[in-house]
Order: sequence, then structure tokens, then C-alpha cells
Amino acid sequence: MPKFVILNNVSSPQRLSDAARTYYSLVKERDYAFVVTRATGMAAQVGIPEVSKIAYRLGRLFISLPTLKDAVEVLGLNKLYLLVPSTVGEFTDLSTISLGDRDAFAICGVDDGFSRSELGLGTPVSTDFITEYLPPAASVALISVLTMRHK
Repeated sequence: MPKFVILNNVSSPQRLSDAARTYYSLVKERDYAFVVTRATGMAAQVGIPEVSKIAYRLGRLFISLPTLKDAVEVLGLNKLYLLVPSTVGEFTDLSTISLGDRDAFAICGVDDGFSRSELGLGTPVSTDFITEYLPPAASVALISVLTMRHK
């Protein structure tokens, strides 16, 4: 069963492409999927087709869905972890997370962060050294290195 990294709310095709390339470079397991939700503007028009091409060439999984809530429902997620800055408030320490087969990490594609309703869909996670929302590619790298690669 695949594990998922979800890039939520992205409008920049470059941010989308960089995050996907980082994900596919660091996470070698073919049954792990890169998921995009709430892609808007040029990310939807240019970024989604570009990442689809990259994923196809690499033989990797790529999924695009309208909302984060849709991702939870369609993918049948057991747990959703949302990467947030430590300044957001209560959070679970990222280093204590143990992923199951139907668990996912969501990262934010915009500097404003997750909406209240999106935060309500899962568990906010962070570390004390993340004080601002990271760019998507950096978030993907952090999650990949700290969690998925050290099973």
C-alpha cells in the first residue's frame, strides 16, 4: 500500500515541480505517491501536466485532487499529519511520528499556511527549529529524510 506526501494549495508551477522532483529524488519506493490538492492558476495549467510527465517517465505515482478533504476520503487515509511552524501552537514532534500504510504528510504550497478547516483534518506536526512555513521542496526533503527514509 502506498504512503503519501500531499502538497496542498499551490499556485506556482515552479514550486510544484521543485517539490515533485525533490520527492522523486529522495523517495525511491515506487508505491509511494506524490499528491497535489488545491492546485490553482499556473500550477494547475502548467505544473500538473509537467509533474504528470515526470512521474510517468519515472514510473512513479502522481495524484491530483481538488481538496485536502478529498485526499483524506479518496485515499482512505488513517492519519494525516500537517507540517506547520512551531509558532502555530500545539503540535506533535515530527521525530516521534511512526507512519502506517495509510498515513500521509501534508505540506503547504503557500506562505499563508493551512486554513483552520484544513488543520482540523489532521494532526499538526513540527520541530522546534521550524519557525516559518518552509518552501514545499524543503518540506518534502525534511519529511523524506526524517521519516520515510528511516523506517
